[in-house]
Amino acid sequence: MAGLLDLAGKRALVTGASGGLGRHFALVLGRAGAEVTVAARRVDALAATCAIMVAEGLQGDALPLD
Repeated sequence: MAGLLDLAGKRALVTGASGGLGRHFALVLGRAGAEVTVAARRVDALAATCAIMVAEGLQGDALPLD
């Protein structure tokens, strides 16, 4: 990894990850090596976040919230 943050072997939970800052931070954490669980109420937008993560080869899963 070519950054200052190394989160390999760590797990993160990001709420509000369907867009905006939540999506941004989920991607930052994933790119730093963390397995990221993304959570949000807007399931369609949450799926879009997951698609970006998969396309970048990042590890994690989704948790739809109510």
